[in-house]
Amino acid sequence: PPMPSVAVTREDQAARLLLSHMAFLENFSPEDIATLAQLAPPYGMLFGWVEQQFLMHGAQSWAVLREQLRGHAIEEFATQLMQGQHAQIDGPLDEIRAELRDSLSRIVLDQLEAQNRSLVSQSSNPQAMRTFQSNFHRIGALKRQLNK
Repeated sequence: PPMPSVAVTREDQAARLLLSHMAFLENFSPEDIATLAQLAPPYGMLFGWVEQQFLMHGAQSWAVLREQLRGHAIEEFATQLMQGQHAQIDGPLDEIRAELRDSLSRIVLDQLEAQNRSLVSQSSNPQAMRTFQSNFHRIGALKRQLNK
């Protein structure tokens, strides 16, 4: 019988892409890296660890990362992410890079929309409203970029 399908989150996909193609971190902005590192556990912990490995050792293959994960708090999570039919990501690098950019843009979009939902209740705070406006414009730009 076929295996039941498991929903793959944007965060799952971004993690798999980076664990498979760590060199893509070279093209990340500080905001991109901060966005991923600030995600809820275990994602933020995993992305923070991947960035640390990249800064210390440069781009490495999943096989090398897998060995370096032994005994780490996120070992089981990362290993589970990289198992199954969709885990090892192959194909043209520009397509994989575009897929990672798309996942990252959608993660940023989700964060900005969540932040704006919480800022709505602070309409009397001028700083909160400036942040809301700034986020609103970035949300629009991200949506236009994603719908190309």
